[in-house]
Amino acid sequence: MSKTRIVLVDNNLIFLRMAALYVAEIATAEVVGCAASGAEAVGMADTLKPDMIVIDLVMPGIDGIEAARQIRTRGSNAFIVIATLSDIAAHRARADEAGVDAFISKARFADEVGPMIANAAERCSGQAGSMRYDCACPA
Repeated sequence: MSKTRIVLVDNNLIFLRMAALYVAEIATAEVVGCAASGAEAVGMADTLKPDMIVIDLVMPGIDGIEAARQIRTRGSNAFIVIATLSDIAAHRARADEAGVDAFISKARFADEVGPMIANAAERCSGQAGSMRYDCACPA
């Protein structure tokens, strides 16, 4: 089975590097791109067609929820996860409207990222009705 292809997005480069290291340790996943802004995330979703996008909630310019909205508007089926330290009901409501699939705590990222990737892989493989990932079929 193909690895779950992941784009990581955060304007905090220390967190971005740490997240990439954790994902690299998961045999069923691979980081295919890293971005430092919401605008970059939208572009990478178009060009890389990832299975999963983990995007920071609060960033300058386009925040994670607005980036998710734009990614969905462009037709992406990627499993979109908001990474945050502040899990507030108002954020969840906005995220639901934007098409976000899940939230992950930055404080518990190491413990939560593996199960989150498994959820993304299950959803992606289920869409195709076969072993192939429909979320981001590599060219």
